[in-house]
Amino acid sequence: MGLQMYAELNSEVDKYEFIKRNVRNAVGRSTEREKESELLSQLLIEINEQLKPLKCYSYHIVQDAITRTNKKLTELKLRSDKIEGKAHNIIYKFLIERFTEIQNKWNESNNIVGIAGAPLLTSEIINILKEHLMKTYTKAVIKHVVLILQNERFIKCGKIIQAYADLHLIELIKNDQIDELIKNLEASAEHYTFILNRLIQEKLVSSLKSQWLLFLKLLKTKISSAAEQVQTVETHRIQLFINKLRELLPMYLVEQMISLDATVFNACDDENKNVFNEIQSNIIQCIDGFECPTFTEERIKDIIESIRSVMVDRQHNNSAKMRCGILCPTCKVPCHLDAGHIISSVKLKDEKRPATIKAVDLALKALQMHRRDHHDACHQPGGVAGRYWKEHPTQIDEIVAPSCSMPVRDGHRFWYNNQLNEYKKFNKVFPEWSLPLCDDNHR
Repeated sequence: MGLQMYAELNSEVDKYEFIKRNVRNAVGRSTEREKESELLSQLLIEINEQLKPLKCYSYHIVQDAITRTNKKLTELKLRSDKIEGKAHNIIYKFLIERFTEIQNKWNESNNIVGIAGAPLLTSEIINILKEHLMKTYTKAVIKHVVLILQNERFIKCGKIIQAYADLHLIELIKNDQIDELIKNLEASAEHYTFILNRLIQEKLVSSLKSQWLLFLKLLKTKISSAAEQVQTVETHRIQLFINKLRELLPMYLVEQMISLDATVFNACDDENKNVFNEIQSNIIQCIDGFECPTFTEERIKDIIESIRSVMVDRQHNNSAKMRCGILCPTCKVPCHLDAGHIISSVKLKDEKRPATIKAVDLALKALQMHRRDHHDACHQPGGVAGRYWKEHPTQIDEIVAPSCSMPVRDGHRFWYNNQLNEYKKFNKVFPEWSLPLCDDNHR
């Protein structure tokens, strides 16, 4: 059966007779074959009608063609393997040719094959923007939130975030959410993280819309600037334009533009200088069409984790840092020092130096270890962590009302590791912790 006959299927004149004649010639003229011919003719017409509105490949149409063929074969009781194979083969060849025609027609209007110069460069840049804009915007938002957080008191002062945690606990009491209250008291570290994430989320969510508008404005300004600078030169304009984009645009987008090869777009250098106005205009028109993204709750959590990660890394920002968060062994309040403040002891290099220099080095390192390698906190009443007095002049079995610092002053003891220990030796029992100071206030 000649496949060239399918070109005539789009004609409404004698369409049915044309198909019927060609199918009959392909399968023969006996009664059985006439039924087969009738079946295939009808199938081809129906499938062709379905293909007419299509502009690209459709898996649905292929599945439907297979289903239709099987159904027709069953209805006409034409179920021999030979007839089934022939029917499916004809339909298969028909679909291949028609989808090839449809795809070629789409390519003429949409593919960049054969396009050179400005349209090709514009298309490449727009594709990079579409693919990587969201990630670039997210990175910009993270950077912005980290910068504004460095001025927030709850980041700079551990007592502030503990106060927020207390307010949340009071909220739970007022709302009679006692189970949630107990859960948070038992897991102070998780509660601390929850409060911190909630505070960061407030800053993040309030920044999304304004940062999106600012981000798009920045992109358009930088692209316009690159186009303007290119128009002042006579040669190698396309290379200069790409270089300027890499110089001015956000780093993550620049990394994605490594693939832009100026030699591919050399035709731009042979065009009028105004071609860069056209490129700029088309790219900006595309940017104006981008809508402000909406983030899922899960995505917001991921961004918050990224913000916290940047803040913990001292190399990224030396002003905004997360709190350590390690819990006091007795009152369970988190350490308020910077995250990562604990440092490992560094061995002195084995080299010949004067004894006095070595002594000074050791003293300095000991001082550094004392200042940075011990957790500290604004201790809370031990009773909040479920502690009660095992020995006390008047309060045996009552919950501990003072914070860890007051028993140090008053000479009390605490129960740990199956024995009573003096609060004055707190930093001996827990070597990674500083001795609670008496100027710690009750919370």
